[in-house]
Amino acid sequence: MPKKKTARRAEPPAEVPSETGPGGIKGASKTFAFRFAVIAATLLGVYAFPYAQYGMSESWFDKYLSGYARLVGWVLGIFEADLSVQGATVIGRTTLRIAKSCDAMEAKLLLASAVLAFPGRPSRKAVALLIGLVSLTAINVMRIVTLYFILVKRQQSFELFHLEVLPLFMILAAVGLFILSIKVMRQPTDGVVPAPTHAGL
Repeated sequence: MPKKKTARRAEPPAEVPSETGPGGIKGASKTFAFRFAVIAATLLGVYAFPYAQYGMSESWFDKYLSGYARLVGWVLGIFEADLSVQGATVIGRTTLRIAKSCDAMEAKLLLASAVLAFPGRPSRKAVALLIGLVSLTAINVMRIVTLYFILVKRQQSFELFHLEVLPLFMILAAVGLFILSIKVMRQPTDGVVPAPTHAGL
């Protein structure tokens, strides 16, 4: 009589280290933190470097801040009839000068550093970075508009909002935008089809 064939029991697949495991997450976090620190230090150093007062770089910053002041003046002009902008100074019922620290550049550079340090496709990073920087610019313009009206109506509260409340709000806004950026950068990879599974074998 022919021997009866017995079904061979499938051996379990060998374990493969996963990047999503505790070790992988810890390593990825360290890599992200290192990249973020290096990029942020570089960008903030370039921005805060004490350039020559009448050098080409300072001339560029003056033009940049003047453009920022015109943007703020355009928004304020919706609410204020008699308003003018001279250089980086907005003149209305009170006067506000847009200085180098008033453009929320620190928050923007921190957001940019986090996006660049995060793993992801360059195209998705570019989209996340564009959305984040435009959003932070809009939020900062509204911050300056708010400070203008605080200076007009509640001058005694200006320093509190200027130095403590609104700067913290800008940092929180940058953190929130980065969290939203992660969703953009973590979209599923195009063209990847999960392998079919078979039950009962």
